[in-house]
Amino acid sequence: MRKILLVALLACCTVASAQKTNNGFFGGKEEGWFWYKDPREAQVKPLPTPAPEPEKKETPPAKEPEKPKEEKLSAFSVKWIRENLDKLRDIAIDDPTPENVRNYYYAQRIMLDKADKFATVAKQVVTSDPYLDENNNYPFATAARASITRLQNDAKKEGLKHLAGKAGLWFFFDSKCSFCSMQVSTVNHLAQTYGFEVKAITLDGKTLPELKVPVVRDQGQFKTLNLTITPTLVLAVPPKTFLVISQGVLSDSAADERLLTVAATQKLLPSEISRQIDVYSKGVLDPEDMNSEEAKALRDDPKAWVEYLQTRLKTKY
Repeated sequence: MRKILLVALLACCTVASAQKTNNGFFGGKEEGWFWYKDPREAQVKPLPTPAPEPEKKETPPAKEPEKPKEEKLSAFSVKWIRENLDKLRDIAIDDPTPENVRNYYYAQRIMLDKADKFATVAKQVVTSDPYLDENNNYPFATAARASITRLQNDAKKEGLKHLAGKAGLWFFFDSKCSFCSMQVSTVNHLAQTYGFEVKAITLDGKTLPELKVPVVRDQGQFKTLNLTITPTLVLAVPPKTFLVISQGVLSDSAADERLLTVAATQKLLPSEISRQIDVYSKGVLDPEDMNSEEAKALRDDPKAWVEYLQTRLKTKY
């Protein structure tokens, strides 16, 4: 009996406790047998609402590039003449009616009259501007030209004598060479007229008649200088510069000119003598004058670049 009472008492306590907490099986009796809940259901998050796509703006059609406006030619302008004169001539030749021929000759008359007016003004401008008047560079008058020529010849002689004091000449020859014998007079001329110290170098160990300069045997100089034929003249400039003047026969005047040309190229002469020799260089602009940074900056301003050229030309006289 006592056991029965004890079991009943425990059952009552369990029921009371379940009803009080409302968490037991009896508290969820409305759910029936489907009381189990999956814990993952509480963790499921709603999917984010996709953002609306941006509206596509319609691109306006591209504008067609504007066609350049055709330049209207002024009647009787140089450009008009250039474009029409040949056409008018061809028309007149193909169909030589009085009207077509007259049209061509009137167009030609316009061109000739323009050229005449240009020549008149050009003459006035050139003769009044010392930097444009070529008579100031090299005079046109016969007497003046003769005087300039005499001064130029004197300067050439002075230049060759100056060069003879700074350099010597090597004369390569072979006694069997007929042209070498012809060159002897020129070699003597350079030595006696200007004072060049000439060393005659024989390739076969023999000398030449009429040769009035010291003769030495070739010690390999001919091959070292890559020479190929005789007679040969070489300008020897101390300490180690050798300049070939000619390989072959030269006259006296031709030898003088070649020596002066080499001297000018190598800048072996004083500038004053060089200017007197090269009379045509007076008043001539150098490439450095026209390619300077200052000149490039003035290309779009005619007044500025004319003044620039006048300033440069002033130093050339």
